Amino acid sequence: MAQSSCPKCGGHSFEIKEHSPSGSKFKVYFLQCSAFNCGAVVGTMDFHNTAAILANQEKQIAEVAVQANVAAINTSSIIDAINRLFRHFQIR
Repeated sequence: MAQSSCPKCGGHSFEIKEHSPSGSKFKVYFLQCSAFNCGAVVGTMDFHNTAAILANQEKQIAEVAVQANVAAINTSSIIDAINRLFRHFQIR
């Protein structure tokens, strides 16, 4: 299997560095050569882990769905109680 090499210096060690491009409102990670005095960027990665963000949102959506279901059950119970009261006072 081939070993990854820096296109600038031929080094084989890489590191991830956080960077805010000038004029931007976001951060990125640079995958760069870690050889002394090189630092050639060989790739970029999103600053935020999109998969983790989506998993968190799915969890929050599931929690809201449970709460909505509880609210629907409670609303149904209230409507049933109001209907029983209405029938009780209507018959007498």
